[in-house]
Amino acid sequence: MKAEKRGTERAPETGAVRPMDSRKQNASKRVLSARTAATIKPGEWLNAPASRGEGVLQARGLKGGGIAYYLRTTTKTGMRARVPLGIGIDFKTATRKASELSVRYQSGERDLRQALEIEQREREHERQAADAAEHAAKEADAVKRTRTLGALLTAYADQLERDGKPSARSVRGELFHHVRDAWPKLWATPVADVTADDLLAVWRCLSNMNTSAKLKRYAPTCARRSRPA
Repeated sequence: MKAEKRGTERAPETGAVRPMDSRKQNASKRVLSARTAATIKPGEWLNAPASRGEGVLQARGLKGGGIAYYLRTTTKTGMRARVPLGIGIDFKTATRKASELSVRYQSGERDLRQALEIEQREREHERQAADAAEHAAKEADAVKRTRTLGALLTAYADQLERDGKPSARSVRGELFHHVRDAWPKLWATPVADVTADDLLAVWRCLSNMNTSAKLKRYAPTCARRSRPA
């Protein structure tokens, strides 16, 4: 008969779970409230009391000392899902957000997280569209401000010079003297805002002065160009 060996054999593995640490046992029994939220520990999860079908307000302590709040729900397929409510918000705000979402959840929106993600994408698209529209409006306004009557008349004088017209120099001088200097506000007005009456007033003034025939003919032409298409 073989002698029984003592103290040398390993105990059989039974798969038994070691007793939970007493501190974890105490933590698991805590209920989420304004008071317990103030003392939540990093990595600790707390659940607020809730009736069946309402969703459960949860809080998780973060390493940095903050709190992440969630509303735990159950999807149509029976899977649990956590809907983020926010990080760094207070208990009162988290409770309000959870209550608002709980109303939707109880009304039949079982996949709340997916619904909120879709809403977030839609808001982002709307924001991008609004930003693009605002940017386009600013660009259009900038272009409008640069396309002034003075810029148009100056471009006309520049074209005369490029065409080698002998009258180019005198026309430029007359434009500056009789329009820019005499009508500075009109000179700086965007072409789109210049009316035919504005230009006709200038033309009448030029008609009473000793100005070139070329310049007198150009005023009505400019009036036609300034009208909206």
